This record gives sequence, structure tokens and C-alpha cells, in this order.
Amino acid sequence: MGAPLTYVLRFHRPAYAQGTAEPPTTGPGLTVHTRVVDGSLAAQLDELGGAEATLELTFAVNQDSTLFFEWGSVRFGAAGAASLSFSSIGTGTLLPDADADGFRHGTVSYLVTGGTGALAGASGIINSNFLLNLDPDSNELVDTHLGVIHLP
Repeated sequence: MGAPLTYVLRFHRPAYAQGTAEPPTTGPGLTVHTRVVDGSLAAQLDELGGAEATLELTFAVNQDSTLFFEWGSVRFGAAGAASLSFSSIGTGTLLPDADADGFRHGTVSYLVTGGTGALAGASGIINSNFLLNLDPDSNELVDTHLGVIHLP
């Protein structure tokens, strides 16, 4: 097994009204810069050119919409030349109260259950830290993934 492959992607699903077609949740390549500055943080995420990754999710949620199980895949590049499949490790958490902008904060960890193409045989863990607007006329999602993947 080689060195782990670490990646960061920020996926976005634009707002859409319930009852209309859900737009794809996509994310471009990124460079991430985090700097510790005099006891604080400065961060910058810059999009890179090239192909995008597409996130596909299915979930089951508890009665008060604060805990959930999730599974899905990430396809990398045009026509999904490579992909990772995953399922949640335990339950994910969605905070009960929305921020002033209407977004609720949540997190979930995924176990990589397989891969295709250049990622065939992959294993590892992906952590998701997301913002979700549950307003029926929004449904917007911003989902940042940090993956540490092992390839055979």
C-alpha cells in the first residue's frame, strides 16, 4: 500500500424549489491555504481549472431531523472516469437551529466502501462538514470533504 492520498473538495448544490428537479452537487479542484496568524486563522480556498467531481447522496433521517445515515458516491471527472463509494460511520449530526442565513450546520464521517477506475480497491475515510438550507424554496447545500484514501 502506498502513501495515503489526502484531498479536499467543496461541493455545492444550488438552491432549487421542492417539486422541481434537483440540480447536481458538484465541486471543482481546490487549493487550500490555512495560516495561523497571531493566535487566529486565515483561510483561503481557490478553485482550480479542469474537471469537477460530482457528489451523489442518499440518506435516512430520524424523526426530529437531527441524526441521519447517509451513503453515496463521488465521481471524479467527466463521465465518472473514477469514483469512490461510501457509507456513514454511525450517525451524522445536523444541528437543530439554523443560523441567521437559514443554513443548518452538520457533520458526518464516511467509510470508503470501494472505488472504480484509478481508485479501484480504495479504502479510507471521508469527513464531511456541511451547511444545508432546509427552506423548501432553497435546499442549498455546501459540503466540504476531507478524504484520506489508501490505494492498493
